[in-house]
Amino acid sequence: YTFNSGRNGFNIGNTYTNRNLFGGAELLEVKAKYGVLFDATSDRKILDRVFSRDLQLGINLILPKLLVPFRIPDIGRNGMPHTTISSSMQSFDQRSAFRSRVFINSITYDWVETKSKLHSYTPINIEFRKGVLDPVFRDSLLQRGFGLYVKTNDRRFFNLGSQYAFTYNANRLDNYNNFLFFRGAVDLAGNSLGILDKLIKFKRDADGFRTIFGLPYQQYVKTELDIRYYRYFGGDKQLVARLNPGVGLAHGNSDLLTFEKNFFAGGSSGVRAWQARTLGPGNYNRAVLGTDGKADTLRANLRNLDQLGEYKLEGNLEYRFKIVNSFMGAKVKGATFADFGNIWRRKASIENPGGEFKFNQFFNQLAVGVGAGLRFDLNYFVFRLDAGIKVKDPQFNGSDQYVIKYLFNKTEFKDNYASTHRPDVYRFVQYNFGIGMPF
Repeated sequence: YTFNSGRNGFNIGNTYTNRNLFGGAELLEVKAKYGVLFDATSDRKILDRVFSRDLQLGINLILPKLLVPFRIPDIGRNGMPHTTISSSMQSFDQRSAFRSRVFINSITYDWVETKSKLHSYTPINIEFRKGVLDPVFRDSLLQRGFGLYVKTNDRRFFNLGSQYAFTYNANRLDNYNNFLFFRGAVDLAGNSLGILDKLIKFKRDADGFRTIFGLPYQQYVKTELDIRYYRYFGGDKQLVARLNPGVGLAHGNSDLLTFEKNFFAGGSSGVRAWQARTLGPGNYNRAVLGTDGKADTLRANLRNLDQLGEYKLEGNLEYRFKIVNSFMGAKVKGATFADFGNIWRRKASIENPGGEFKFNQFFNQLAVGVGAGLRFDLNYFVFRLDAGIKVKDPQFNGSDQYVIKYLFNKTEFKDNYASTHRPDVYRFVQYNFGIGMPF
């Protein structure tokens, strides 16, 4: 749940589980999740304030072995290997702007090399995605020359890829000691289809992209790292330093990463002073869309769609400590934190002026936030409430980036911002509520 961001919302979900489906410890999971975001700035009736709807359905069959057509060495001494066969569907609608339908089928192998080394390999990941922009919104984008958003979102495509992830020291996350945590993941798509195309020559669509089953197929590589150092000071005192970089590049049969494969910044586990998808890219400022009524409508419809990038870097420093041992059955812990980061476009574009990565402008393009939070630890799960405060906002220039100086004298600043960014409202403080630790 997020709030104080101009959009309030909730997610509800449930999972049906059968832990012995065929009598051999096979696990069946059937999941359903539904989320709604409301536009808190609207004065319309409650049902007319719905900003977006998100429905997700999925089914997983988890087998306690590696289901492969050949013999493999015994790798279950340190933990039971698993094969997960999954199928999922997502239906997302954003009012007057965008709707997306996604179907994904995959098979994944998970095994434990040692107690501290985990591997996850998805040799087959088949995706069908269909994104459709509202016709009026689409025309307004094309009239402004914003073809990037149309090419990224208004398209159908097929994806055949594979994924791999390696995790180190995940077994120590619940312990208080000094250790390094690492997770690296890579997502590859279209390579096998690219090789097959060289042999049988797939048909091309009107835009020149090679197709399979009448749909263009994607080719890209995307990688992301999560590196953390946990330092224990005794009791419940702990310092966590984290770095989270990522790079995604389209190639071959794709000229752009699709909406779903781009990175975003902000959110409850990133730079917490910004709501997810409201930071960056680079020095991009949404005021460039204009100040007339058409610009205001465009800015509203582009929410969550225009602040994405192929490059990402986020970092966090969080100090955790105990407040009281017992409060209404929970151990109450506190945290203070500092976050930094941003996302970037690989190339300069008319849609995101200032959004491309520039090495000599790196510090100028970083966002910085600080904050504090509470954690209510019930042993089996943790409720978390964080408040992030913007310190340095890269959408502004020079000393104006240090928005913290306006925190206690903010009326004029917010009025000026509203006049050039309507209907966006500037929030110095962002609240995030979640279940589980941020990292």
